[in-house]
Amino acid sequence: MDFEKLRNTISIIDVVQSYGIDLKKIGRQYRGLSPFQHETKPSFFVLPDKNIFKCFSSGHGGDVIKFVSLMENVSYAEAANILCERYNIPTGQGGKTRRDPLYFKRQIASYLSKALLKNTESVAFRYLQERFPFLKQDTMSTIINKFMIGIWDYQVYKELVTLYGTQRIKHIRFPKVNENRFIVLPVIENNKVITFMFRNLSDNSEYKYIYSAEPNKSLVDVVYNYNPYDQNTEIYVTEGIFDAIALYGIGITNVVSLLGLNINDKKLSKLNKYNVINLVLDTDRSGYRASLKAAQYFMLQNKIVYLLLNTPYKDVDEAIKAGVYDKETIKNKKQLITTHIYTRKYKSIDSEAQYKQWIKKVISGIKDNDIRYLYNKSIYEAIKRKHQDNKEDLVINKLLEALTTPTLKLVLAYIVDVIDERERYNMLQSMITDKKDDIISDKLVKLLIDSLTHSQSS
Repeated sequence: MDFEKLRNTISIIDVVQSYGIDLKKIGRQYRGLSPFQHETKPSFFVLPDKNIFKCFSSGHGGDVIKFVSLMENVSYAEAANILCERYNIPTGQGGKTRRDPLYFKRQIASYLSKALLKNTESVAFRYLQERFPFLKQDTMSTIINKFMIGIWDYQVYKELVTLYGTQRIKHIRFPKVNENRFIVLPVIENNKVITFMFRNLSDNSEYKYIYSAEPNKSLVDVVYNYNPYDQNTEIYVTEGIFDAIALYGIGITNVVSLLGLNINDKKLSKLNKYNVINLVLDTDRSGYRASLKAAQYFMLQNKIVYLLLNTPYKDVDEAIKAGVYDKETIKNKKQLITTHIYTRKYKSIDSEAQYKQWIKKVISGIKDNDIRYLYNKSIYEAIKRKHQDNKEDLVINKLLEALTTPTLKLVLAYIVDVIDERERYNMLQSMITDKKDDIISDKLVKLLIDSLTHSQSS
């Protein structure tokens, strides 16, 4: 194996960040917290010019292969093999060759990306600048390199034909260029280029987005930017590739895309390695339904699920562009899925009851006691914070304050806010009939019933 070539081929910045290490650029180098020892002041440095790292707190240092060997606790040679596998680089040991489809796709992606960086006056580059105006020029270049975003037009097509021949370029099934121009988005999973997605830049195009027409190529189980070696415990999940790129641009590097709303358990199961799931899907009807479907799956896998709505905007980049949130404020914008269900505005009582019954049923299926308690507690806290602009809300709040036992408070919270109006009324009537003085006094129950009766007649 050619270790020297491997060291010069793979970006150490890319590898270090793939392990969830947040790096900040300081002059010509990058600095972050040590991945080898616990520290509060960063002493870990990466020098991209030399493609090496140095950790002053632990004393470790070396090239990109050495870094992986330390992170994975393997030998230098094994670390080199890991990198070759991740980046689909031939090992020269009877394995992959330059004719390997994945290796060829990465070559093409790299070429198209470099072509885009060379032509910053192109329509494709201007489109990216307009779509992501919140990104600085150097950040834009970093993202183009990271995700190998490229350009596909007639000029680039001719260049590739000269390099690889007509038949080989035809075999990758790219869309016809002629008068069309495209932004190329390689579909990357586990650092491998699986296929390509194209964003048509022609105004008269019937379809904005199309995929490379490769035979027998399905993306049903692919998660864009998914890295099985990522050591983060938290992940942001978006709907589209551009959504993931937008979040990455503001510093949310632990982000993946589901490549649309065609989600299934096998695709979602890849993200089971994370403890916290932040769903950032589009805020239209289909996107919201997909968010709830994904939330249910992850909750039943004992995950903590947050929902991040881009309201009043549909897409992530639109919300960021409008200043709805950035890297610092995004944590305050997201809501625990249960908090969202219990604080959102509904069009009808029936709709509200259905959503709350649904989330209650999902919680009942959670096996982890601590996670189940977390969700139930958030429901209780959401009810306490609920706006108190009518008589019924004031009475409920008085009841919650009157009950001192946390369990009784949670029980009452379910009675007054999970079930629908009719069932709630009948249960409270039954409490009076049974004279259950040891649970809730008749006086308080009568007060609540009178309030509910009044609100229903209104």
